[in-house]
Amino acid sequence: MAKRYCNGCDAAKPLRDFGKNKYGPNGLQWLCRNCINTASRAKHAANPEIGRAADKRWQAKHPEQVRANVARWQQANPTKVKHNSRNGHLKHKFGITVEIYEQLLEDQNGECAICHNPPRAKRLSVDHDHATGQIRGLLCDFCNVGIARLQDNIEILQAAISYLEAPPAAAHKLIVPNPKNNRGPDSPDPSPQASEQAQSEYDSAALESV
Repeated sequence: MAKRYCNGCDAAKPLRDFGKNKYGPNGLQWLCRNCINTASRAKHAANPEIGRAADKRWQAKHPEQVRANVARWQQANPTKVKHNSRNGHLKHKFGITVEIYEQLLEDQNGECAICHNPPRAKRLSVDHDHATGQIRGLLCDFCNVGIARLQDNIEILQAAISYLEAPPAAAHKLIVPNPKNNRGPDSPDPSPQASEQAQSEYDSAALESV
């Protein structure tokens, strides 16, 4: 096997370990690929701005190779791709990371902060004050949509509690024949016994309405 001497690592290496250079001996670089990469990383570390600028220039000149490299990395790292996608969504929308979300979830024992039910098919939603931006906690879709429809208003929520505790029509003792069959699409049975299909349909309807 043909070899040549590398001036960087002071060793004889196979020709395949050298990049092309029409001005170098035998049309190859003076240094092996490993030495060139090591020197390049050291240069970029010492001058990060210069390194980033060089990377951008190379990416602009080789868009097809960049796309191929990205696709190859994504295919080899599906877990990291999923994590990065979720992390990007949380950072863009709420300014938090996956790690912070998981800490909030742990603080709530993995349950909705209001109804204390564990998440169903999808993760708990990040609830925040739309006026101040303050993150309040993690809620299931039922509770998140519920307080939103009551305008996040404490007085209205307290009035709703009073209404449920002392319904104004209770004195008339009026009874609906089949109460469960009279639930509308926006009023599903929130109990754990409700079917997964009904829960899924309500989740979709609730998200579309927010």
